[in-house]
Amino acid sequence: YQGVNLDAKLDGSGTISGEASYDEIIPGAKLTVSGKLEGGKAVKDMAAPKISTEYRKDNMVACASVEGSNLVASGVVEAGDFQVGASTTYDANDGTMGDPSFA
Repeated sequence: YQGVNLDAKLDGSGTISGEASYDEIIPGAKLTVSGKLEGGKAVKDMAAPKISTEYRKDNMVACASVEGSNLVASGVVEAGDFQVGASTTYDANDGTMGDPSFA
C-alpha cells in the first residue's frame, strides 16, 4: 500500500506474526517493523516490535535494528574483491556495549 509491503502469518499454535516494510523511505534505505503475538496471549502482553533499517550506497551497506532495549549495528564496505565489515551490540537496560567484531 503506497510503497509499504505488509505481511502477516498465523501458525498452528495461534501465533500471529506481522511485518511492514518500506523499501525506499529515502534513496537506498529500507525500514522494517515486525512483531509477534503468541497464541493465547493478550495484545497488552505482546513484546516490543523489532525495528530495523538497511542503507545501501555504492559499495557500502549499513544495518541497524532495535528490539526492546537491544541495538545491533553493522556495516560492510567493498573495494574490488575485498570486503571489510564491523558489527556491535548495545543493551540500553544495563548500558553495556558488546565487543565489536571485525571481518
